[in-house]
Amino acid sequence: MFSAGLMVDRARTHLQAFQDIATANDDNRASSTPGYDASLEYVQDLLDEAGWETTVDPFEFDYFEELSDPIFQQT
Repeated sequence: MFSAGLMVDRARTHLQAFQDIATANDDNRASSTPGYDASLEYVQDLLDEAGWETTVDPFEFDYFEELSDPIFQQT
């Protein structure tokens, strides 16, 4: 049985791991970014170590990504 303090400590450990992943990836863990891939790998590794068999099902989704700086013009 886990104590509440131990559960909080473990949760904080994982939250810090996700923050470290974001920090290492331009503060981003969004889908289609390297931060997402690193987050996925982190979770898979934890589950695999716990004895789970994990798979990743690919899926398509629509999203918008701004690739250039905005331009403001007065017309």
